Amino acid sequence: MIPFEKWHGLGNDFVILDGTVVPASPDSTAVQALCDRRFGVGSDGVLLVTPLEQDSIRMEMWNPDGSRSGMCGNGLRCATLFARQRDWIRSRGIVRLDERTVAVHTDGDQVTVEMGSASVGPWIDAPTPEGSATEVSIGNPHVVFFGPAPAQDQLIKLGHRYQTHEHFPEGVNVHFAEVLGPGEVRQTTFERGAGITLACGSGACAVVAAGVATGRLERQTAVHLPGGILQVEIKEAGPVLMTGPAEFVFVGTWPLA
Repeated sequence: MIPFEKWHGLGNDFVILDGTVVPASPDSTAVQALCDRRFGVGSDGVLLVTPLEQDSIRMEMWNPDGSRSGMCGNGLRCATLFARQRDWIRSRGIVRLDERTVAVHTDGDQVTVEMGSASVGPWIDAPTPEGSATEVSIGNPHVVFFGPAPAQDQLIKLGHRYQTHEHFPEGVNVHFAEVLGPGEVRQTTFERGAGITLACGSGACAVVAAGVATGRLERQTAVHLPGGILQVEIKEAGPVLMTGPAEFVFVGTWPLA
């Protein structure tokens, strides 16, 4: 049996494993079992968090289908406070991911993550059956449709459709963004490897980056998600900043093979 902790960021929930305790990274079968909401713990992903030098950790993430995830804004906030509780990170620190390193800053239950740069395009305002689409990469792939979200069953169909779209050979996070004002947007998401989630932190950054690039949103924007609100700032020169909460839920043990 191994210990785990359950955390969430605006309802986007994770099973977190302590890399100093877990003997090896979980395989795809173990991840799927942990994430199963009926027969397992239930989560939108599994995080393996390991301390490096002081104020520096490594975070590895798996989606509920067992695939690896390269970037997760909500997961980063949860991993940061998980590490803060263990004094691996103090008020400021570094999180190393598979393909990039990000800086984090904690203030109570709020975490600001320097998400790195966002690359917008080249598929900008291309006509699709759902309307104009904007492609964004922020360590993982996103496509943003500006307008009200479709009904849930239609969102699921569209989400699955774009996972197999020839333009996105590795799948994509699909977002519908309804602009409420220059500094306010409502986001609904179908995540690659997870489906509909209550919040997507990297997606919020992608939505605001797309909104700024297409003249729809200001550089500082509040993103309304089903699970709560994230604050996103697109710097003119520098990283995208995402700020929001993370919360401990419970601790348990699991018979990880």
